[in-house]
Amino acid sequence: MTLSFVIPTYNAEEYLERCLKSIKDQGEQVEVLVVDGGSTDRTLEIAQKYHYKILPNPDKIAEFGVKKGILATNTDLVVVFAADNELTPNNWVKGVIRTFEENPISALWGGILGDEKPINQYFELIQNDPLCWFLKPPHVWGANGLVYRTKDIKPIFAGEGYIGDNDAFQTLVEQGKGIMFEKRFAVIHHHCKSIRHCISKWWRNHTEHYLPFKDKRNMRWLGKGFYFKVVLWFIYVALLAFSHSVYLAIRDRNKAWLYHFPLSFSQMMIYLIARLR
Repeated sequence: MTLSFVIPTYNAEEYLERCLKSIKDQGEQVEVLVVDGGSTDRTLEIAQKYHYKILPNPDKIAEFGVKKGILATNTDLVVVFAADNELTPNNWVKGVIRTFEENPISALWGGILGDEKPINQYFELIQNDPLCWFLKPPHVWGANGLVYRTKDIKPIFAGEGYIGDNDAFQTLVEQGKGIMFEKRFAVIHHHCKSIRHCISKWWRNHTEHYLPFKDKRNMRWLGKGFYFKVVLWFIYVALLAFSHSVYLAIRDRNKAWLYHFPLSFSQMMIYLIARLR
């Protein structure tokens, strides 16, 4: 089986070297497509150093880059991989290929691992953002090492306009395709450097990825009663999240839980301000 990585980038020099090196260190022959949204830093220089294929992404938004990369590849499997992801040195590629050869599945993912930063260890604990952690959706996925069988996902991304990674996965599930979660295929995610960095990422994602396209997206992955649950989450953040984060930190003897309240509060305020504007 053949496999490709699709990596959307935009000024990703800080992480891209580790990302691409981790793929090369697997020692397997794979295709890598770096889909760049017009970087002005060393992103393209780093990609060229590894002799990987570079495609332009004039739309700049990462989801358009994922879409373009998936439509451009003809391998059996395609991995949606963020530039701030890193493979663990455990024969990840070989294990993924073997799993698809042995199982009639269309998607495989393994969650995320945090790096040395406590804030990213917090994201390893919740495996998503604070709102999704509270909502507890049946599947936690995203552009962090999610592997698709190309022939099954390509027709979905061939649709017109914006195709979100969550929306594409949800469509695959609704088609009755087989999916699998295997923790051993988790990837390292250098998600945030600080609370301020998280705030800027969430603001960009909500104002540039969600609000402009929400009426055209398959948002059924949010589940029934989503807005009622969001109201409950707002109440939880305002009244209980601080004491809950302290309780979780003591219960698990893990200081990373102390990020839960400030990040939950920040995300709540971003959603409120973005909607009001």
